[in-house]
Amino acid sequence: MLICAFLVSHMMDKNANLELTNLKKIENHDFFSSESISITKVLAAKVFNEQLNLFCLSKMNYTKHKSFYKILLLLSGDISLNPGPTKYPCTICDRGVRKGVYCTNCKMWVHQKCENISNIEYRRLSKIPDAIYMYTCRNCAVSDFLPFHDVSFEEPINITNDPINTSELNPDKDMWSPFKKRGLHFLHININSILSKIEELRHIAKLSNASVIGVSESKLDDSVFDNEVSIEGYKLLRADRTRNGGGVACYIKSELGYNFRKDFSTDIENIFFDILLPNSKPILVGIIYRPPDQSGFLGKLTEAIKTTQKFDEQEVYILGDFNINLLSKETLCIRKPKYYTEFCSLHGLRQLLNSPTRITESTSTLLDHILTNSVSQSGILDIGLSDHMLTYCTRKITHKKHFEHKYIRIRYLKNYSQEGFTQSLEEANFPDYSNFNSVNEAYDNFVAKLTAIIDEVAPIKRIRVKGNTQEWFDDEIHCAIKNRDQYFSAFKRSKSKADKLSYKQAQNRVQNLIKKKKRQFVKGKLENNTGKPKELWKTLKSLGFSKTEVSASKTCLESEGNLTPKRTLKFLKTFSQN
Repeated sequence: MLICAFLVSHMMDKNANLELTNLKKIENHDFFSSESISITKVLAAKVFNEQLNLFCLSKMNYTKHKSFYKILLLLSGDISLNPGPTKYPCTICDRGVRKGVYCTNCKMWVHQKCENISNIEYRRLSKIPDAIYMYTCRNCAVSDFLPFHDVSFEEPINITNDPINTSELNPDKDMWSPFKKRGLHFLHININSILSKIEELRHIAKLSNASVIGVSESKLDDSVFDNEVSIEGYKLLRADRTRNGGGVACYIKSELGYNFRKDFSTDIENIFFDILLPNSKPILVGIIYRPPDQSGFLGKLTEAIKTTQKFDEQEVYILGDFNINLLSKETLCIRKPKYYTEFCSLHGLRQLLNSPTRITESTSTLLDHILTNSVSQSGILDIGLSDHMLTYCTRKITHKKHFEHKYIRIRYLKNYSQEGFTQSLEEANFPDYSNFNSVNEAYDNFVAKLTAIIDEVAPIKRIRVKGNTQEWFDDEIHCAIKNRDQYFSAFKRSKSKADKLSYKQAQNRVQNLIKKKKRQFVKGKLENNTGKPKELWKTLKSLGFSKTEVSASKTCLESEGNLTPKRTLKFLKTFSQN
């Protein structure tokens, strides 16, 4: 209190000195004016303050002048406890950051507490390598969705009365949601000159974090250096033609191992490479571009596949601009689409896309294709980077399975007998419950002793209950069945031919999907259990074949000099046909 009084009086001394200067400027005949009287009061207060200062100092007991002045400086309120420049200021509290995260968008640091980051999330971010590290702070995440966030208000803004398109102010946040799922994401786009659009492509790579980005019609030559079209965190493969047209390029995530394949034909513009993953076979990925006027393309591609080692044994993903329109009804009778279908069937490939990938004022064509021999999620993104849309697929999207076993607890009654249970009850030492003061205590004691006897006679055991569905019956089949039932309900209400056709198509899709899943499951089990008779017969038994089963008929069929049971031959024939 004494220090506070001293500081208050010190501040009042400054005002008194100012009033004394004003009093000297007043003339003699104005000495008794209202102004002079107010100044006199201030001077009187000054005398009182001086006396108060002396009183405060006389009552303060301090031994060190150094500590006393430190206290006065701290009480002044404008002295920092830790003076000096802040090297890494926080974007929220402006204090120095010792434990925080780095925002790759605004290039600033932010405290862990200011960003509300949990310790688990903070440890996860700290383990991410610098080459692939990406984080956006809350300020940047909020500002990116605000209108005019990229407008500099230091420059003059021309305001018009044009109506505002509200759809532009609400971008589709779910556009990049497929790339948040686990798996390898492959992108492709016919970019029509990569050099002028490299910044937008880098932005797409940042948003999608794709494993592979394929580009057709790159329009590059030897005069363009790799650094001019590079993307941070990716390795670049190029197959250039000229600056006027053609060419393909491919960006591969830096942390992925790969082998560049040189055994493909140079008659077509392509880049093929193997992705190397631990505990997995190499995954073949190809980027292809076919010019519209190139003839014999499918034949050249077929010859290239024939000369490639182990093509049929690998998991294959081929993306590119094939310039073969699969949506045109007028070209169904032309031989090119027919050859294309035969080409896919010959090599066990499946084309994933069924929507237009290039839309003009007068046409909608499906020219960009994704071919694969594996189950994959795919789609098209409406990005106006060029006249072609961006296509993508994701490797190995796992569907939720419905065959998981359940575990329950039961009483194990194998060693139970009524006589043994009665004998245990007779041997049990039950107290005289009339002597208990509380009914609850007596009840708890009785239940505890009885439960102990039951646990001894019939102990609790944990057993597994098998699921009621097959192992290959996954969530994809359940979704197909649900869609089929919805189409059937719509057909029952309307009884129209269109709804009936939709229902029949959904019904066929369910049947084909079940056959496909079952065939893939059996094929995988047979391949994985080669040389394991026990596991092999276990799989066959689940399909209804038992090695102990005796056929009612002793008839055998002769196949290439060997006698083969009729039932086994029928199974092998059906499996090979499917």
